[in-house]
Amino acid sequence: MRYCLVFAIWFLAAVPARTESATEMRFCQDSESRTAIVSCAQPAKSGRFNLNQTSEVKRAAGANTLSAAANYRKGEFYRKRLLKRSHRAKYISETAIRHYKAAIKLRPKFVDAHLGLGEAYFYLAKEYGDASSIGGPNRRRHEQLWREYNQLGSRHLDTAARLAPNSAPVFYRRGQVYQRWRKFHRAISEYTKTIRKDPKHVRAHYLRGYVRFWFKGQWRPKGLADFRTVSRLAPNNAGLHNSMAWQLYKGGMAHEALPYANRSIQVNPKSPNALDTRARINQALRRRHAAINDYKAAARVAGRNYKLLNEMAWQMYKGGMYREALPIASQSLNVFSKNPMALDTRAHIYEKLGRKREAIKDFRAALPLRPIDHETYKSVKAGLRRLGVMP
Repeated sequence: MRYCLVFAIWFLAAVPARTESATEMRFCQDSESRTAIVSCAQPAKSGRFNLNQTSEVKRAAGANTLSAAANYRKGEFYRKRLLKRSHRAKYISETAIRHYKAAIKLRPKFVDAHLGLGEAYFYLAKEYGDASSIGGPNRRRHEQLWREYNQLGSRHLDTAARLAPNSAPVFYRRGQVYQRWRKFHRAISEYTKTIRKDPKHVRAHYLRGYVRFWFKGQWRPKGLADFRTVSRLAPNNAGLHNSMAWQLYKGGMAHEALPYANRSIQVNPKSPNALDTRARINQALRRRHAAINDYKAAARVAGRNYKLLNEMAWQMYKGGMYREALPIASQSLNVFSKNPMALDTRAHIYEKLGRKREAIKDFRAALPLRPIDHETYKSVKAGLRRLGVMP
């Protein structure tokens, strides 16, 4: 009898808890208010967690229970993942947008959150733009979404500029966003506004010069003027001088690139990238001896950078410096012996030096390695055919 009485008391105490939990779950699913979502994220009053929440409610609860700064950091985390060209770009964009919007809801004048939200909308617009270019039954809907998200992105970038009209970093970041999305007229305009507000903003001068040099053919002299301004404002910035030398070299202006490469090496004599840049410039200027010396100096300080070593060996091979390229190709393989591109490079060098047996050995060693890109695979097979090993 005593046990029956204990069981009856336990049952009467447990039934209201279950009813209250079910009522709370229905309230959570039916309501979209923030307080309802927060209450769902907390355990029921009976001390038990509500295990029936959907993943959407959990994600919304996570975004709405964070502070504005925490939501902004989450949004920045997902936005930086988008810069790596993730295959889940649509999902990551939507997640970043959710966190940025939660931050703005808590702090409406959060300038950095508006900037991040604008760029995240551009990423989402790109996904729908790519989908509309493929075609299909939803093409018109995808085009409409592409336009809408582009407008939302521009609107939030404009909001950031309106909230901080005298902030050079805000206009600089707007320029970066427009440059990344190939809106070059607007990028140049934003960099110019940055420079007006901060005439010594070195990165704004450099990126404006970069855009003018590459994407505005008639503005190339103005791009060169921006590069000269960067050199004057930051004479001891080896990285920027090397970057400018590289851009000029790739643009076919080797004579103009050489002073920037010299300055970069003068500031940092042990930079393998700067030495490689100057070696390529000297090679383009047909200064063979100077190029060989720079390649050798770069190989001495490259350490375990096998990719750079292989690129230098390939450049020397293309320039006809076969004997000088062989030790650098071997150095790359000493660091990473299973690199198919380095094996292909050394096999080509052996072939030019008349060392057929070593060339065949390297070609055969490269063929089964993975991962191997399509161009390297074709080069290896062509080499084996030239040497009479494959039909």
